[in-house]
Amino acid sequence: MKFLSISFSLFLCFQSLADTYIVPVLSPELEDFNSFEILDAQIAPKFLSFTLPPELGSTSMRKVVFEASENIPNTFVSVFGIAHCLQNADSQIECNIEYNSIYKELLIELLPKTELELEQTILSAQELAHRTDIARQFSSDPIGVLILDI
Repeated sequence: MKFLSISFSLFLCFQSLADTYIVPVLSPELEDFNSFEILDAQIAPKFLSFTLPPELGSTSMRKVVFEASENIPNTFVSVFGIAHCLQNADSQIECNIEYNSIYKELLIELLPKTELELEQTILSAQELAHRTDIARQFSSDPIGVLILDI
């Protein structure tokens, strides 16, 4: 693995057309439903930003911005949590994100709205059940992996 700082020049900011946010799941039957497209992710030496997919936090979610840690390489911090990012391929950066109790409380508060929005947009009963399970799991244990194609 290469360190993130090696991958960037000081003034570059990468934004791809579509990145992926993955929620770890314990049940194999949820694996086909645990990845989400992210359209607004940006990463640069000083920041990481993206909007959580509505399937996890309703359409009320706002862009989360993490700032580069001054003390820990390849790490970005926010009032909502921490992201550890490494370049795992020539054209891909993987960020493991752990949200804190502040963000967890927000997700729990928005869960009824998230579930309602899922009910209004998903036609398949099986997909709805799986997506709802993932949203509930994520709100109680808000961790994920952001894969950025650069």
